[in-house]
Amino acid sequence: MERPNATYSMKTEQYDVDYESYVNFEKVFGHFGEDGKSYVVTDRNTPRQWLNFMVNDKFGSVAGNDGSGFIMYEMGGIRVTKYQSNTDYLVRTLNGRRQVVLTDTATGESYDLLKDSKDMRYTVRPGSVEYAGSVGGVCFSMTVFVPETDACECWILRLKSATEREMELSVSEDISLGNTTDSVNFTPEIEYADGGIYVSSKFEKYKKQRELICAFSLLGSVAKTQEYVENYTETYRLKYEKTTLTKKITLSETERVETVVCAVSHKSQRKEAQGVVEKYSALENVLKEKDLVDSKWQERIQEDYCELPDKNLQYFLNVWLKNQLYVTARYNRFDLMGYRDVLQDAWGHLYVGKEKSKEMLLTALSNMYDDGRCPRQYDLYSDYLDDRDFMDSPLWAPILLVPYIKETGDFGILREKLPYLQSEKSDTVLEHILLSLDYLYRSRGKNGLILMRKGDWLDGLTGIDQYGEATTVWGTIATFYAQNLTVELLERIGERQTAELLKARSAEYKKIVNEVGWDGKWYVYAFVDDTPIGGHVCPEGKIYLNSQTWAILSGVYDDPRKLEQMYLSVHTYLSSVHGPHLMFPAYTKYGEKCGRIARHRPGTFSNGAIYLHGAAFKVAADCACGKYDEALDTFSRILPNHRDGCDTRRTSEPYCVGNVYYGVTHPCHGLNLYTWFTATPAWLIHDGFELLLGVKAEYDGLKIEPRDIDGWGAYKVEKTYRGTHYKITFERGKNKGVFVDGKKTEGLVISTEKECTVRVIY
Repeated sequence: MERPNATYSMKTEQYDVDYESYVNFEKVFGHFGEDGKSYVVTDRNTPRQWLNFMVNDKFGSVAGNDGSGFIMYEMGGIRVTKYQSNTDYLVRTLNGRRQVVLTDTATGESYDLLKDSKDMRYTVRPGSVEYAGSVGGVCFSMTVFVPETDACECWILRLKSATEREMELSVSEDISLGNTTDSVNFTPEIEYADGGIYVSSKFEKYKKQRELICAFSLLGSVAKTQEYVENYTETYRLKYEKTTLTKKITLSETERVETVVCAVSHKSQRKEAQGVVEKYSALENVLKEKDLVDSKWQERIQEDYCELPDKNLQYFLNVWLKNQLYVTARYNRFDLMGYRDVLQDAWGHLYVGKEKSKEMLLTALSNMYDDGRCPRQYDLYSDYLDDRDFMDSPLWAPILLVPYIKETGDFGILREKLPYLQSEKSDTVLEHILLSLDYLYRSRGKNGLILMRKGDWLDGLTGIDQYGEATTVWGTIATFYAQNLTVELLERIGERQTAELLKARSAEYKKIVNEVGWDGKWYVYAFVDDTPIGGHVCPEGKIYLNSQTWAILSGVYDDPRKLEQMYLSVHTYLSSVHGPHLMFPAYTKYGEKCGRIARHRPGTFSNGAIYLHGAAFKVAADCACGKYDEALDTFSRILPNHRDGCDTRRTSEPYCVGNVYYGVTHPCHGLNLYTWFTATPAWLIHDGFELLLGVKAEYDGLKIEPRDIDGWGAYKVEKTYRGTHYKITFERGKNKGVFVDGKKTEGLVISTEKECTVRVIY
């Protein structure tokens, strides 16, 4: 039985779908179109709001399939228009919306287009959304997109009517400008302009004063505002400024096009916002920018591209994982920048913009202390730090750095000088990496394993060091993996003495992990003093997934028989139709000394759910030992539209990888409650192109290894590597080998300076 006095985290109680709908396995709400480059929602009554994020480096926009949404500024940390949730830090259940109202001046009838249309279709593309439908005899479409660089969103409204009608068009936004505490903090200044309105206000975030200005404009309109307050709790209320722009228009069979722009800047840069408004008041500029957004996305899709027998996997690798990576690399976790999260997102960003990967790596390393320690989180726009010492923060940097150099050939990055956090000292990138690995080596417990300190990757175990000396088996394995990547790099650049030192340390880690961490049939996850977490003696939390998958993908295990024992244990205890559970059994009575994991309802989040980031690790592990069919199966089950579920059961967007599926011990097994903010896409895109399809950047060229996957007769991969585009076809046949422009080559690594066609017969 569950603990009778248990108090669970509020976020585990949020459901937007009733149980009767939840168990309906038949309902779907849309489909992929345009070769997977769009998703069309044909039934607007989805189990919850389905969202798309559209971003650039300064500005972001969220749009829901019901017309809901909001805009944000400075890496998502400032909500400019209305969105408020008291229940969780992840974007859920939007309460702000874009409003487009048409009023027939002859009859007085009004239609809220995005609310009242019964046949509205919602089409999602990377960088934009489109609403299209009809209401009150008016056919409409509304495209919302964010430009490549300008801090604004643009609306393109297309309207027509079978009969000529005089109408009043009104568009509205509820502006909050960073107001997140109490309504008295929001005291806006309002300036009316020809065809628009400027709203500015001061606010404080992380003890830093800011003053923003929001410009909302519809050419030829008249503006009005209305202040209102909403009470969220007895003591928590927020004030908003509802801004409405109105103009008279004539509708007929000829399509009428109107554009709306909503721009943001710091008030001191008012001219910037004003310039953006003026630019996008011209329809030709709006259409030109929309074409630019589309063409940039086509470039990102084509740079690493595949054609597969599994079309769903093809769509996610080509389009939707990239879309999600592009979003999370800019609006990571919606506020503070988690150290591990940033580095993994940047690693994934090698597939959507290598310069962004470099920028994020250098920023993260500049936020390292001069003893090699890294904070848990930092903010890009203030000095605010979450200074908790999580042991895994430092190890993600080499996991990004080595693939970055292989992709780009940029060995010069190793010599770039960077500062340290709160220090006058500076060092090269390589010295930062070595210092962090040294810090981990020096931070070990009595059993030789690395100290967990305040936590590691598994946030649910945060704080277990209060019960004794907490050491992490998983963290020691992960450090072994990251350190071995660094050894490979050091040998490549001729730093043999340092490489030998790290090799000796890796051998030490391997010996300790196998002597202390092996539990007979699997690896323990952690220890508090001598008590295991994730061992066979544990009545709950008996086995954890990550210590098995990382032991496999890192090669830390010292006996091949252990490999099959781990797989048998994973299949026995952790498998489900939605992917592998993070741990099992869930804590119901015995988790009091396991950190916050016990505050999660059994079957949710880290307490016995299918945590998709951890499941993506398993795909890598499957590939590492040649289990490609199992890797494909695991990968497919992670995706949000796998055939063993349905839209109403998962509730989430079918084009976006989520955070977690609820586990078998929860009555809503398979529910995907949280989407968009997860490092899972970074792992899946590397898992897919490199490990599952067998095309991977190395120091001297592309390594091409065909994968024998059941049911796949042939598949194609295109990759742009250091400026050269490779078109690679894999097919079964008798004359086995790798043929570059018809000529057979020796080995599996190829390199050429001109575009080439590669045929791989296996």
